[in-house]
Amino acid sequence: MISEKEKQWMQRWEQFRQKGKWRGIAIQGGTFLVFYLILMAVLTRFLSFPDPFFDNLSTGDWTKTGITIAIYLAAGFAYGMFNWSMSERRVKRLKKEGN
Repeated sequence: MISEKEKQWMQRWEQFRQKGKWRGIAIQGGTFLVFYLILMAVLTRFLSFPDPFFDNLSTGDWTKTGITIAIYLAAGFAYGMFNWSMSERRVKRLKKEGN
């Protein structure tokens, strides 16, 4: 039996899913990227935590900065793909349980 909370999640996921896979991956990956950059900015600023993006940006090394941005974008894309895949699995499992 599916709980009411799971039914609501399925409805929201279906609405999100209808807008397209690549849009969904971009939104989820972009959100991950923004939160990661904020976290790294805070850690770098207050805890002297080394971060390649901010270190390269402050030294003006644009090649390393570009490579770091590409790596961060790839990580965001991978997170978006992973999250999409897990949500699809969850929907299939819940639909199976609901029948």
